[in-house]
Amino acid sequence: MGRYDFLLSEETKRPEQPPKQQPAAQPPPTGVQTDSVRGVPLVPLVPPVPLGPRTPRTGSTGKRQSKEGRRVIRQRHPFDIYQDQYVTLQQLALEERMRGGIGSMSAMVREAIDDLITKRRHT
Repeated sequence: MGRYDFLLSEETKRPEQPPKQQPAAQPPPTGVQTDSVRGVPLVPLVPPVPLGPRTPRTGSTGKRQSKEGRRVIRQRHPFDIYQDQYVTLQQLALEERMRGGIGSMSAMVREAIDDLITKRRHT
């Protein structure tokens, strides 16, 4: 008998179990497109979001550097915002992602801060 023949012998085989029954499919809500064969709701694909580097670029001195024309990002500085502002920001980011954009809440906050600084300096 070979090394693995005992795995194929009738004595060690497990009895076959009956196939599991799948629950009946629920009909999707009206107005939702479904797969014509299985009746499964079709979910629109969202393109992947390109992510930038998570760590700052450093040179030989260990100080943060930026490429020409790029601003250095200060990592994780906490600010308190209202709950409704956060929820609205999440919704705007999701809508932008569904349109194929980046949908970065951080980018939106940076843009709003730039607008505020420009407004305050020119008044």
